[in-house]
Amino acid sequence: MDSTRTSRARAYHRVSSALGTLYHGTFRDAGISPGDRLKPQHEGWEHLDGEIAEAEEALERFRPPGALARDACVYMVADPPEAARVSRDYDVVWEVRPDPPVEASDLGWYAAFDRKWREIDESGPADREQGDVAAALGAADPADLDELRRLAAAYWGGEPHPSGLTEYRAPSATALREAS
Repeated sequence: MDSTRTSRARAYHRVSSALGTLYHGTFRDAGISPGDRLKPQHEGWEHLDGEIAEAEEALERFRPPGALARDACVYMVADPPEAARVSRDYDVVWEVRPDPPVEASDLGWYAAFDRKWREIDESGPADREQGDVAAALGAADPADLDELRRLAAAYWGGEPHPSGLTEYRAPSATALREAS
């Protein structure tokens, strides 16, 4: 691996906090009002389906130092409200102003990482305890592990993906107005 790729693998993609308006999908019963500060809703991935939680834990193991943990973020997109609603299946889309720092990653890399993780997980030892991400990574074929690292580095580094959608993450955001 050349030095450029090595340093890129350690990087994460911070973006200007002067992005302007972004969009955040939520459910109508969340009780959000203009001016409310949106914060992460969960700590950890226990609330998610087991396979998704494992993929999130695996991606977290490749998070560069200093990058925002995914479970400590509010998620936003820059697409028009309809695109945010369709992609997230939420009842309401809010225009929001993110609080710095703001990071951006392409969800195309997230999807590719998730697919590769599932391949590794399914081909792992049959006696591995469900949810033991460390054991699955430890038993992975080195070439598969290198591919997982490459996909994670592209995600955390903010590299564009041909079929992706950029997600923005911030520790919090302020609800401005309903966009839908």
